[in-house]
Amino acid sequence: MATFNILTKIDEMCKKYDRKDYPGIAIGVVENGELIFCEGYGVANLDYDIPIDGNTVFHVCSIAKQFTATCIALLIEEGKLSLDQDIRSIFPELKDCGNKITISNLLHMTNGLPDVYDTANLVCGIREDTNITRDEFWKYVTACDWAFFKPGERWSYGNTGYFILGEIV
Repeated sequence: MATFNILTKIDEMCKKYDRKDYPGIAIGVVENGELIFCEGYGVANLDYDIPIDGNTVFHVCSIAKQFTATCIALLIEEGKLSLDQDIRSIFPELKDCGNKITISNLLHMTNGLPDVYDTANLVCGIREDTNITRDEFWKYVTACDWAFFKPGERWSYGNTGYFILGEIV
């Protein structure tokens, strides 16, 4: 009975987003491994009035980085990885950019690698909001044989390091 009340409250709270002039939301609730609530409110595309439902796909973008970092931390805690481990010990197909790039460099965005989206944009016209496949992403990463700076010397935001970390996980 408590679950029903919570779901009713969630539904009531989300109804304010069920508008055609406002970006909407989707809510899913899982209890004991079973999806017990799945609703969409509002629209996914304001220009085309596309409603959000339980099957609407959202870009999670950088939200995934915190989960990836947590998974890497768990692997380190289990002794399966080390912060100072060279990523080429895991992925020998990655080119040597002249310096060791570590798990720590990837986590802290101090790896020096060019951001795949920036490189893909320059070379192929692929924008960050363009869906590229894992294989396409990996092709760009493994083709890279240079770095903007020596790993550990600077910080630069980018997606490449977290893509590689995601491959490790």
